[in-house]
Amino acid sequence: MEYILWNRKEFDIIYNCTGINVDDIPIEKRRYPIAAIICILLGLIYYPIYFPCIYSFWKNRNKNPCYKLLIYLSILDISILWLPTFAHGIFSLNGVVYCSSPISTYVSGCFCSFFWAAECSADLFKEDLIETSTHNTILAFGCPIIYFVFSLCVFLKARELINSISKEEKMV
Repeated sequence: MEYILWNRKEFDIIYNCTGINVDDIPIEKRRYPIAAIICILLGLIYYPIYFPCIYSFWKNRNKNPCYKLLIYLSILDISILWLPTFAHGIFSLNGVVYCSSPISTYVSGCFCSFFWAAECSADLFKEDLIETSTHNTILAFGCPIIYFVFSLCVFLKARELINSISKEEKMV
């Protein structure tokens, strides 16, 4: 995003569309009206569904710290939901590709990356909410070790079977 805001020359070099004529592909082949309408309709369905969920999380936020994390994730989901529903629908209805409208597609991609990173950062907070137990620790470290031992046994046994040739087979 810093390229488009402060270093426009570098942006034009990296994300250039020279040599690409968007009109080579007719607008009718770049439009996807059925998919666009479905995306917009799903957005109109999903947004009202989120608000009762946030309300239920808000009511119970003092009972368990997990609800605060759920409120955070719900707000991020509502913030990013406009991209796959309304933005994608409008772009598909108008036949927009990157070279036909580079700034709007680039900015929407930056918003998508921002909200994705913000949702991934919730994993950092999640660790404070999870109680570690001995059973989980044993499973986390024991399973890969057991799989490694079994894989080693299978490898060695297969190697032994390949090398075990009878005397008659050697004579021939």
